[in-house]
Amino acid sequence: MVQILLRRRKNNPLLLGEPGVGKTALVDALAQRIVKKAVPQALANKSILTLDLGLVVAGTMYRGQFEERLKGIIQEVQNIGNCILFIDEVHTLSGTGSAEGGFDAANILKPALARGEVTVIGATTTEEYRKHIMKDKALDRRFQILTIEEPSEKESVRMLKGLRKELERHHRVMITDEAIQSAVELSSRYIHDRYLPDKAIDILDQAATLHAEPYQEDLSLQQLQQEITATATQKREIVERAVTQEEWDIAKALTERENRLLKELQTLQQARSKQRVHKPVTDIHVSMIVSARTGIPLSDIRQSLEPTNLRRVKEALSSHILGQEEAVDRISKTFMRAQLGLNPPKKPMGSFLIVGPTGVGKTETARVLAKEVFGDSRALVKIDMSEFMERHTVSNLIGAPAGYIGYDQGGSLTEQIRRRPYSVVLFDEVEKAHPDVFHLLLQILEDGQLTDNTGSVISFEHTFVLMTSNIGMESFNKAARIGFAADLDDDAFQTKQQEELER
Repeated sequence: MVQILLRRRKNNPLLLGEPGVGKTALVDALAQRIVKKAVPQALANKSILTLDLGLVVAGTMYRGQFEERLKGIIQEVQNIGNCILFIDEVHTLSGTGSAEGGFDAANILKPALARGEVTVIGATTTEEYRKHIMKDKALDRRFQILTIEEPSEKESVRMLKGLRKELERHHRVMITDEAIQSAVELSSRYIHDRYLPDKAIDILDQAATLHAEPYQEDLSLQQLQQEITATATQKREIVERAVTQEEWDIAKALTERENRLLKELQTLQQARSKQRVHKPVTDIHVSMIVSARTGIPLSDIRQSLEPTNLRRVKEALSSHILGQEEAVDRISKTFMRAQLGLNPPKKPMGSFLIVGPTGVGKTETARVLAKEVFGDSRALVKIDMSEFMERHTVSNLIGAPAGYIGYDQGGSLTEQIRRRPYSVVLFDEVEKAHPDVFHLLLQILEDGQLTDNTGSVISFEHTFVLMTSNIGMESFNKAARIGFAADLDDDAFQTKQQEELER
């Protein structure tokens, strides 16, 4: 952002990012760096002012009032010189103050932006940018886009540690490192309609309220505050009517008494603060808040915080899926590799093709895996591939193209993963899908991501991908013999099944 501001022309950064990722905080950080002189010389004497377009429009009843106000603001900024305007929700420039035959804020601001007379930092979301600013090419080209991505979990933990003292001071508690870590992890795993670090900060802030102190009447503090109020009132009355030297002496004595009482009050408040025991906010309190918000049982959330081990997942799968020891063992080992960070980067945590006849537990395996790995059976995203047998239905997975019905609804797959990135994705009866579907599956398995109809990249890095199929079962049923003595040649069956899959 500093590099854009230092440019000679088009030095207007436009911060694009989802709500809560820290666009406004980035501007606040720039203001702090300017105060500390930790910026290049060209920005050292700059000041950042926030422009609230809502207040500019408020009270304008007649045509021309809004235009006059905004032009006056632009002129004032030009007169000040070393000034940067920050406009949050900058997309509201388009249409603000417009009336029939009149100008909106964007048209009034464009000439000043083009001539470099005014420097503006704008902030908005990607969706609002696409709806409003992108359509106005003249306004769009005057800004330089700076995309603000959602921070990683490690970065979010560092941000929360930076906010810890402020939260502790406000709530009079002690926030542990475990509480910060679990706030980030649990909000990432279970809250999918918001973004880091905002959602983790909200969880931690609310968890600290669980230690809110009950009201306790402190007579000493109340008496001091009453004396200070009475002294200030008496002094004000004397000062208003003071004529003689004697009255001024009384006012001076009252001022000294007021200052002495204020010092006593401050000393007493500090003593009371030291006497208080600041209760710790732990990961248990964070889990309670997440449980209350999501409706997921507290026991499941607490279990998800514990280091998941191979034995527990394997035991859970074995107790539900009987007679499938080899499949259970492979899935469990793949999960352990993912837990240890040994799986390839930018790919799903695991991908499996589960083949077998109806009723052997293919879908149940996915359901148990979702429950044990992600702590919630609702983390299973099931896609019935028999619904995607035609070419035109493929777009339903990622969303209809622009101009088609359902464009604003999102894809049946991408939208679910966007809301719940920690999931088990089950493609049921995958052999029935149209061949074009496999191009999308290849992107998921190879790149660990899909691009939806709006251009947003949906990550599948935190998913398990399972595909089920009945392929080869027809040949198996024909070759099967009846009777207790009937032997099944497993090797021959697997060879035949492999041939069917390769077709």
